[in-house]
Formats: sequence, C-alpha cells, structure tokens
Amino acid sequence: MQNQSRTAASIRTERRIIGCLVAVGVLLLVAATALVMLFAMSSKFRISHVEQIAVGDSRARVIEIMGEPHTRTENTFEYYSDNYRRVQSGSDGETSVAVQRLSIGESAQEAEEDVYQYVAVTFDGEGVVSVFLDANRTEQTKDAVKEVNGSIILEEEVYAHTTCTVSYHTEYTDGSYYMGVTTVTPGAYGSTTVGWDDPYGNRCSCPVEASVNPAYPSGNGWYLVPDSQVLYIYADGASGVPKDVAAVNFQNGVTALEADFFSDWPSLQSITLGGGITELAPGVFAECASVQRITLGSGIKALRAGVFEGCFSLQTLSLGNGVEVIEAGVFADCPALSGVTIGTGMTAVSSDVFSGCTSLRSVTIGQNVTVIEAGAFAGCDQLTSVTFRTTEGWTAAGNALDVSDPARNAENLSDAYAAFGWTRDASEE
Repeated sequence: MQNQSRTAASIRTERRIIGCLVAVGVLLLVAATALVMLFAMSSKFRISHVEQIAVGDSRARVIEIMGEPHTRTENTFEYYSDNYRRVQSGSDGETSVAVQRLSIGESAQEAEEDVYQYVAVTFDGEGVVSVFLDANRTEQTKDAVKEVNGSIILEEEVYAHTTCTVSYHTEYTDGSYYMGVTTVTPGAYGSTTVGWDDPYGNRCSCPVEASVNPAYPSGNGWYLVPDSQVLYIYADGASGVPKDVAAVNFQNGVTALEADFFSDWPSLQSITLGGGITELAPGVFAECASVQRITLGSGIKALRAGVFEGCFSLQTLSLGNGVEVIEAGVFADCPALSGVTIGTGMTAVSSDVFSGCTSLRSVTIGQNVTVIEAGAFAGCDQLTSVTFRTTEGWTAAGNALDVSDPARNAENLSDAYAAFGWTRDASEE
C-alpha cells in the first residue's frame, strides 16, 4: 500500500514537471516566433535589405523584398516601422493604408520626438527610380538635410566627356540610405572624380574610371568629342592625331610636347595643357599663329623667353597654379594678348614682363603675389582692369593702396604708380 502511494505521488510529480516543461516550451516558441517576426520587420529597415532593390525593378519585385506597403500611391510605396499603427481603409475601389502615430499615453510633443524608421520607393513607367531609407526619422526632423558619409556609382562603365545616366547610392552618417538616378559627365579619361547633387541638397562625389566613348572618333592615345570638336590627348606618343580641330586638350597622362608638335594645325584656336607637362621649350608654339587661348597646367613652373614666339593671335592666357617664374619679354611676341590670369604659384611679377602687350586690357593677380616690380605694366596703354585676389596690405612709393577697384588699379599700375614697385605685407597671414 505504501509503495502504491509513492508510485501515485511520483506520477503526479512527473506530470506536473512535464506540464511545466510544455508550458515553458510553448512560451519559448511564442517568444521565438515574436522575435523572428520582430527581426523580420526590423530587417526591412536596414541598408543590407533595401539595397536589394535596383533601379528598374517592378512593383512586384519590391513587394517580394519588402512586403506589402503601408501606404501606396500610383508612383510611391511607403513603409513604416512599428512605431506606427496602421489602419486600413479603402477609397474609390483602391486599397490604401492610412498611417497614424502610436500616441497612447504620449503628449503631442513626445509623439513629435519619437524616432522611427521609414522607407519610400518611387517608380516611373519603367520601374523603380529611387529608394530612400530614413533610419533616424522623427516628425520634427524628417525634412532635415542629412550629412553624407559616402557615395558610389553603381554602373561599371562611364565615358569621358559624355553625359552618362547612372544609378548610385549614398549612405548618411545617421545610417540612412538613398539610391537613385542622376547624370554625371566625367571630365577626363582614366581616373577622375564625378559629382552630383542628391534630392536633399547634399553634394555627392565618387571616383570613377572613365573610358573612351566608343561612339567618338578615336585612335592611339586620343579621342575627339564631336559636338564640341575638342580633341583630347591622354597619352605620350599619340599617333594619327587629327589636326583640323579648333581646340586640343592635353590630359595629365601626357608628360612632354615635341618641339614641332603644333606644325600644320590650320584651324587651332585653343590649347589646354594638363598637369603632366612640366616644361615648354622655346618656340613650341611657333606655328600657332591662329591660336587665341592657351591654358597652362599646374606642372609648368617657369615661362622662358621665346616660349610664345609666333603666337600673333593669342588673346587670353591662363597661367597654371604651378608657374612661379615669368622671364622678361615672354609676351613680346603677343601683340593681341588682352587678358592674363596669374595663378597661385607666383609670388612676384617681374619688371618688363608685359612689355609690348599693347592690347592688354585685363589682368588677374594671384593671391600669393607679394611683389610687382616697377615697370611691369609699362606701355600697357589699353589696360582697364586689374583684379587682386588678395587686397589687403599693398603699398607703393610709401603709400598704402586700396586695390579693391580693378579700374583704379589699372590706372595706377600703368600710369600714376607705374614707375614704383608694389609690395604686399604678408607677415600677418
């Protein structure tokens, strides 16, 4: 009898233990299911999830990735995190979903400050055109400009000097994300950087490798942009170069110019040198009688006498920021020269440097120039504008000068103070 009582008690104890274990198992299953559902919901609002959506994807594909949208219009799907309560309603036979903030026990101010996550997917007739994930959204800050953390172009190939439509994505410092479409125009062959504006007012940029547009005429080391008729030379030893062009641009991959390179270019009017060219031999432009504009790259350090020999039509010259020395008489053979821009590399303008420039009208003095020697602009009777990039601290003949007025500067440099050296005190900069 005693053994039977013990057996019955043991059975009851085992049943209670089993019941408790079953209950615990059910609770764990419910909790696990809730966690899975919560993770599934929250994972929608991660960059790794939304970046599965690509430009051109269909609405069905977006629903496959994100699920049914919480709000839907003809061109937009919107998704909200669980900080929102979704109330389904219908109108005119189309299903829409109104979204309201959870406000139980909250003041209006508290509700305005609640952080939630938001995804908007927009479409056109071809499919997806943009995806925006706001990872840190409140009603107060939803229209605020975000800080860019980094951007990439998603296309594998872009073409130099060609307006290319590309898709891109940008990540922001608060964990938000935008994928959209823009246009970029790489300004050089090879490694370069392109920039664009996102829809929220941020300037984005990204390094790219630009190749030659296969639709452009091209050859060994060069290509021609048909619309502008600008010839781009991007490598030393370029051959088969067409010479019946109006403009030629040497990119940074070109490091040297042969002395007779410009022989027989009958239509050439503009020359732009890249930063790879470090020296110009006297007479290199000797046969450029029709060239009106020359822009020097940052690699040129000095301009020696005779370098512009034969440039009888040269009107505008932009000195690169690398130019540090201009020898006297450099522009003696440039009677048509009307405008010169001095870059940041120069610290002094030598005497007689513009001697013979009887057509010179406009000069821009670089921000690092501290000395203009006496007579630098002697004989420049047509000079009407001299702009100083740095206007403080200039003196001449012991007098402090106000150089804020380009017209008055031209008069002083060519007449009133032409016989005096000009200096600028840069000690306090």
